[in-house]
Amino acid sequence: MDPSTAARTPSGDPGTSQKKISAVQGQVTEVTNVLQENINKIVERGQRLDQLEDRSGKRIDECAC
Repeated sequence: MDPSTAARTPSGDPGTSQKKISAVQGQVTEVTNVLQENINKIVERGQRLDQLEDRSGKRIDECAC
């Protein structure tokens, strides 16, 4: 069999293809969850930095009296 044809020929077992698709879908879901967690952490970090900036600004104002 020609190698270029072999790459395009289905494996013949629909169960195997479905298992591969399910595995990839599971990996995509896992990566999506990790990305969402990372985004949430970035947002929380930004909020904490904003609070820190506000507090430091108030301290500077208090010391400037």
